[in-house]
Amino acid sequence: MSSWPRGEVVVCKTAYKGSNPFEDSILRRKKVKKVLIFIILLFTTTAYAAKDEGYYRDRFCSNHDGKTEYYTSDQTIIDCLTKDTAWVITFANKWDEAVGKVLNYGRATNKKIGIIVVVEDISDMQYISKLINTNTKYNLDIELLIIPKKEWYGKNII
Repeated sequence: MSSWPRGEVVVCKTAYKGSNPFEDSILRRKKVKKVLIFIILLFTTTAYAAKDEGYYRDRFCSNHDGKTEYYTSDQTIIDCLTKDTAWVITFANKWDEAVGKVLNYGRATNKKIGIIVVVEDISDMQYISKLINTNTKYNLDIELLIIPKKEWYGKNII
């Protein structure tokens, strides 16, 4: 028969050389929870950004009688193809990727090319400056449409 009182758990720290395995287990669980929360937030914000880009593409194309995700004969997928222009819709921090994509769109369609840049924050203006300088320096003749993100909601500006 045990001499322990019923319902009580006694942990002897000296038996575990100064650490309590129950406390260590709780700390490990807390760390795992924090990591899981971080991973969930990371994937949710990434999915949200992708959704936003599609929203802008769909809205611009519908307002300009364009075709979204248009496939060319060589399987190039164009974000938005209007009567005379092939458009890339992107966020400001991806301006350099957009330049490469839109040059390929021009090659694939033999149409004018344009980039619609969504500016989320005033700090994004550094990317706009780089985009404008690149377009001018290399005479790329890319039409640029720069839109502050907040204006996309509630106003029909495009």
